[in-house]
Amino acid sequence: MIPHIATFLNLNFVSGIAIAVSVAMFPTFSGFLSYTLSEAVTPSLVLIFLFGLFQFYRQPKNSPIPVALLLGFLILVRPPMLIWVFAPAILAVYHFREMRFKQLITLVVISIIPIMVWQVFISVKTGEIQSLHPIYHNDSNDLYRPLHGDIWNFHKSWGQTGFAFNNTVNQLWADAIHGADPRETISEILKNTDRTVINLIGENDLRHAYLRYFEILGFQVPYAKKNLPLKGVTDGEKELSATFKQFRTTYIQANWFYSKIVVPAKVYMRLGSHSNLSLFVFQKSWRGNVFMEALRYFSFFIHFGVFLCFPVASVITRKSVPWLSISIPVLIYLGYICIVQRGVEERYTLPVLIPMLLVVVGAGHQMFVKWRFNFLNRG
Repeated sequence: MIPHIATFLNLNFVSGIAIAVSVAMFPTFSGFLSYTLSEAVTPSLVLIFLFGLFQFYRQPKNSPIPVALLLGFLILVRPPMLIWVFAPAILAVYHFREMRFKQLITLVVISIIPIMVWQVFISVKTGEIQSLHPIYHNDSNDLYRPLHGDIWNFHKSWGQTGFAFNNTVNQLWADAIHGADPRETISEILKNTDRTVINLIGENDLRHAYLRYFEILGFQVPYAKKNLPLKGVTDGEKELSATFKQFRTTYIQANWFYSKIVVPAKVYMRLGSHSNLSLFVFQKSWRGNVFMEALRYFSFFIHFGVFLCFPVASVITRKSVPWLSISIPVLIYLGYICIVQRGVEERYTLPVLIPMLLVVVGAGHQMFVKWRFNFLNRG
């Protein structure tokens, strides 16, 4: 479907074939497709949706329902793909006074009905309103309670990676489970904490907060071992949540530019600066092989190049509404990952990697056409 999507975006069919063959050949684009994760099927569903959307856009007399149901299914499979409702919405705005506007808005409305029904169902079932990404629960007997989320929000405000956070703070849960002394783990947490944070908040206050967190986890252990739910958030959790929220506020007020601008930029660079070769065979079995290393460097060049060029490519293609219908949803998604979520895992960007590649190639095509036109006229 990639060549047809490319053609709709005013790339020639041969360029579309070249993109499709590259995507099919190089594992840079397919590392997670065999995993039992929602990200495995999402890239294909995104391409099928874009193909269906553009086909419908070309032939507006057709019913929007099939494409809407496809998008609705995509959102159910991977809720962050709600970003793609902006694609038909952007196309609709361009045709504000035409029949197409109503059809495209109808497509948007129908596509969000499945996720709305699901959200209502699970909210009624659990007795409380659930988010699209319900990790933390008041009745959970393990790590994933609201307090854990507040601690993670504090850590990611100064740019700690999810990997480092999981390897340090989450070790306190293992200590609580095994009845171990948490002081060594807390020292490791502080060792991995930005020095600016320690100087600003105070090492003793931080150490005391993590010790209180360990005590709260110790209270949860019997429930976890008996597989029993906890009934609501305890007063101790509420107080410690308020403490970590204050830590976060204190840090951001003192380091606003770094926390709000530099950290998201670093997250974006970490998202892109790797080869995206996730499979074990690439990371271990074939490591050091000359052909493997050549593939690694080439994959890094392609993957990192797409990330470096995409923001600029979005600006270059901004005058084309079809291009905007791809670039704006992707920018929203990347913005959410870098500014709000801040977790870095290769699989997070896989659903939008091919659309990003299309935008980059499209910008390159526009620049080449413009250069050739100016060159010929100059001649």
